[in-house]
Amino acid sequence: FIEFLTYNPNLNLFGISLSVVEFTQTGAGFVSPKHHIMRLDRYFGPFMFVVMGAEVLTACFLVFFIVREIKLFRKQRREYFNSVWNCIEVFILSSSLIAVVMFVYRVINSKFVSKEISEDPNKFHNFQYVAMWEEVYACFLGIIITFATVKFLKLLRFNKRMGLLTATLRNAGSDLAQYMLMFMIMFFAFTQLAFSMLHT
Repeated sequence: FIEFLTYNPNLNLFGISLSVVEFTQTGAGFVSPKHHIMRLDRYFGPFMFVVMGAEVLTACFLVFFIVREIKLFRKQRREYFNSVWNCIEVFILSSSLIAVVMFVYRVINSKFVSKEISEDPNKFHNFQYVAMWEEVYACFLGIIITFATVKFLKLLRFNKRMGLLTATLRNAGSDLAQYMLMFMIMFFAFTQLAFSMLHT
């Protein structure tokens, strides 16, 4: 394996690279490269206060929505979970809390690695652990944004065109499901052929 780290001080970007070559008994080599580009210090440059303000605003909104959903749950009790939108809201809020915990843990790890670098800049420092948490945090953000976008459809339900779209999807649901089944079978057949011929 070859592992190295590059740093661009102008943009405050770290490039973390890990290339692993595995040799089988037949002599074939399989290369598995992993590259991460990340900022170790988020608060850098002229937009530092904008980033801080956005994070504080996000935390305030998160607390507001948690308090609102707790009040709604106390009011409705068991009927609260009968609505799909309430379940989506609970999922978004719980994922957001997990993302906040991950963010704090990532910041603590970043500070720890930065301290190690400042103490001994000539020694190699492993950034793979910090990069892994950065990747998991980005995945959680992607999930949250996806479900928040789906929840945005709830706001558009009063629009006549959106109502027409949902009614069309409701009426054509079984036909679309059958089409998607056939499409997925053909698509998986194509990907199996491509993997058999070209491998990874």
